Amino acid sequence: MGDDAALLTDFLDGALTPAEHARVVERLAREPDLAEQLEQAEAARNLLMGLKPAAVPADFARKTRRQLRRKRAFRVRSFGLGRFGIEVFAILVLVAMAVLWFSLELGSNTPTVPDSPASSPPSNP
Repeated sequence: MGDDAALLTDFLDGALTPAEHARVVERLAREPDLAEQLEQAEAARNLLMGLKPAAVPADFARKTRRQLRRKRAFRVRSFGLGRFGIEVFAILVLVAMAVLWFSLELGSNTPTVPDSPASSPPSNP
């Protein structure tokens, strides 16, 4: 389909050599699916050609430049680490969170020392 689409586009544009044009005409006669694709391509082309060009506002370029300058002004600083500054910062935060989590987990799982036998009450046989 991809090759056929390019071929049909070239056919519609008149960009084929006479021999290629003749081969496409032969294929169109033999292959109804290809002929239908050509009809759809022609219909789409006619619809697009019928569209009016969009009017560009007079201040379009000025507004676009202003928006680009604003985006550059709010760019996140990289802490002197080049383009990988944010990534390095995120990794450091994740490592710090992992260390904190592990330390809290280890602190809550410390074994408790059982009471010594001298301090427990004697058992009655």
